[in-house]
Amino acid sequence: MSWSAGLVIRLQVAGLYFQACVAKLSHDEWANGTALYYWMSDPLFGLPNWVRPVMEPILLSSVGVQAITWGALVTEFCLFMGLTAKRSVRPWLLAAGFGLHLGIAVLMGLWSFSLAMMGCLVLYLRPLDLPWPAPGLVFARVSSLLRGRQRRTPVRAHSVLALERSDQA
Repeated sequence: MSWSAGLVIRLQVAGLYFQACVAKLSHDEWANGTALYYWMSDPLFGLPNWVRPVMEPILLSSVGVQAITWGALVTEFCLFMGLTAKRSVRPWLLAAGFGLHLGIAVLMGLWSFSLAMMGCLVLYLRPLDLPWPAPGLVFARVSSLLRGRQRRTPVRAHSVLALERSDQA
């Protein structure tokens, strides 16, 4: 069941990144590399004021604008190709995806979207045969309790019980 869910998640996230990349190419601004200039220069949806001094030199350079616009498209396409990537390449794709979504969060203010997509990337690029550590620890703890092992009493409780016994004596 978990392998099936993992496969469905991978197909869904790969399709999402493929669509994100290819659909943008039908718009002239994305195709000619100027889309992020218009988006980041917009007075309503554009850059936050505290980032403008850093980004304005990039936005005023045609090479800079094309680099960030096409860089986003290339990153999205590479993330789509992560579906068939070797295991050794996936950490690099994860870092690139985190960078892309951190940039979206900081430059466009879409923090909840970026965090959700980072979670998707972890599920997408994590090897399916690698066990998740936290559920394994929880399962071990629950199974030991179900087998009848006694829970350890915290040290402070032992010392409080010892004091109570010495007061009674």
